[in-house]
Amino acid sequence: MNMKKLLLPLTIIGVLLLSACSNGETEKKEDSKKDKTESVEKKKETDKKDNNE
Repeated sequence: MNMKKLLLPLTIIGVLLLSACSNGETEKKEDSKKDKTESVEKKKETDKKDNNE
């Protein structure tokens, strides 16, 4: 009986902890995507400059 009372709160706590930890990884992925797009844009700019010369 005592375990049944603890099961729901522990499950909720576990889900909240896992979701909080996974958000950090998502931010890192977004940051790396931004860095990649910036580097691609820089490459395009340098290619345009090289083609114009």
